[in-house]
Amino acid sequence: MSEFIKQNTEATEQYMAFLAKTQEQILESARQIPVAKAPAFPGKVEVPSAVAEVPTPRELTLAAFSFTEKLIAQQRSFMEQYLDIAESKAKESTSDARKKS
Repeated sequence: MSEFIKQNTEATEQYMAFLAKTQEQILESARQIPVAKAPAFPGKVEVPSAVAEVPTPRELTLAAFSFTEKLIAQQRSFMEQYLDIAESKAKESTSDARKKS
């Protein structure tokens, strides 16, 4: 393993540990927020159909993460293929240079 990969891995682990700790603190704070009581309305309140079609925060979040995961997978695949081509060309170039010397 190269020194860069070791340092990158260590930095990533430190960042992820910090992030997890911060997220847990936020979750704990959210658990302690008292539940707000909705105001009482006389009679039945009708929700317009357009409002009923609005996605929930969970649906929006899951859709965003789904897109992001697909995008990262696509970009990773593209870069791996590109690097395969680049490494192959570099080897060909080195091989050609050796033949000429």
